[in-house]
Amino acid sequence: MRNILLLIVWTIIAPRANDQPAKGDSLLKLLASAKTDTARLNLYFCLGEYYEYKAPDSAKDYYRRAIQLGTQINYTYGLIRLKRYFAGVCLVVSEFDSAIHFSRRSLELARQLKDSLDIDIALLNIRSSYRFLSDMESAVTCSLEGAKIPEVIGRKGIAAQLNNGLQVLYTTMGQYPKAISCGEKVLQQSSDLNNDIFLAVAINNLALSYMEIDSLIESAKVALTETKKVAGRSENISVLAAGFNNLSGIATNQGQYDLPGEYAKKSLNINQKLASPETQAVSIRALSIYYLHKKDYVNARLYVDSSLRLTESTNNLEEKGQTLRAMTNIAFASGELVGGEKYF
Repeated sequence: MRNILLLIVWTIIAPRANDQPAKGDSLLKLLASAKTDTARLNLYFCLGEYYEYKAPDSAKDYYRRAIQLGTQINYTYGLIRLKRYFAGVCLVVSEFDSAIHFSRRSLELARQLKDSLDIDIALLNIRSSYRFLSDMESAVTCSLEGAKIPEVIGRKGIAAQLNNGLQVLYTTMGQYPKAISCGEKVLQQSSDLNNDIFLAVAINNLALSYMEIDSLIESAKVALTETKKVAGRSENISVLAAGFNNLSGIATNQGQYDLPGEYAKKSLNINQKLASPETQAVSIRALSIYYLHKKDYVNARLYVDSSLRLTESTNNLEEKGQTLRAMTNIAFASGELVGGEKYF
């Protein structure tokens, strides 16, 4: 029932404060009065960034406008970043093939300019997509290639996201001490940057690594409670949903069977606003497990079937495996031995 969040590696397209994005209404006022293509492009970019974790479809629309304008004015350097950011929104809404496509286009442009930093960032983002597709070999290859580029040293924002990606990769591979080491580095780097968006993701993902070690479960709960606070402060609803979902997982594992339903419903409500099939599937699967433990097998089957349908609309093999496992448990628990063997 874990919900891992990957924060896409990014740098800013124009000089501005990098602690929190400007508010949407202020940006729209500036856009209405923008007189140059460069000004409009930068404002489209900022609006995309603002909506990325609040309304991904709106973010994609603004990034798409920026890409079209950047292509018209032949702004190659800006297109590298815009296509990378567009790939990031694709990840938020579980469009992993599209995320790889736009990350590769960003990589091609970066190689044309021989920009080693942007090459590194593109490789790391492709790695993120491959991890969601459970292609661990390709993810490791991109990680190792990207880690060789020295420009990330001394850049806390890039280093934080590099360590975040490595932490998620190590967690997925079951190498939890390494994952925690990377996660604690991300936490410190995000705090130093005074960036709540980075910080919320860092705390959530560190909690996931803690959840895998029995002696650190209470640390995971403390971290997830803090995740909710920071995500709420930064209006990062995707991280907030992940925090609720992960708290649901802990409560289930500890036998506190009333809390999981409450947490999972809150997570699902948020994920429905995000319109992300993958994150909705995770929340719905959490609800199916809640009903399983309540011995309400009818609702358990309804929710897990719904989760499987959503999961099959994405290419997330890891989540599909988790859903099939839940279906097996529900079938066996309800006495359907044939069904349990079918999904096993």
